[in-house]
Amino acid sequence: MALLIIAKEGPVMPTSLSHYLNLNKSSVTSIIDSLEKAGFVIRNIAPDDHRKCLISLSSEGRQHLEFLDTWIENIVEEVTKYVDDSEYEELLSSMRKIVEIERRIEARLLEGQNKPFKQDSGRRLE
Repeated sequence: MALLIIAKEGPVMPTSLSHYLNLNKSSVTSIIDSLEKAGFVIRNIAPDDHRKCLISLSSEGRQHLEFLDTWIENIVEEVTKYVDDSEYEELLSSMRKIVEIERRIEARLLEGQNKPFKQDSGRRLE
């Protein structure tokens, strides 16, 4: 998810990434460390403020996302071979619902609310 956010938003500060992912700073730092070690992201000093760090996607990170896109397409193609028309429509409906929920979460995060679910639901994004 972090790679997708960085790809979509461009260079981001770790604090922004923590808001998008609804995770604390130490968790995001661990994620960034892992992604950097794998060669998927690059840490750069912000040109306007040398105290800030910007995380950007490396060419390897872009290639990895392209690989994942192709891999997911292949999985969906394989799964749809084994479902009938009504199951296919149900699968599409579920996928549309997931996209709708993701868009609501993104809208809430962009509004500055980093609580994507109701507090009483007990669910969190992890």
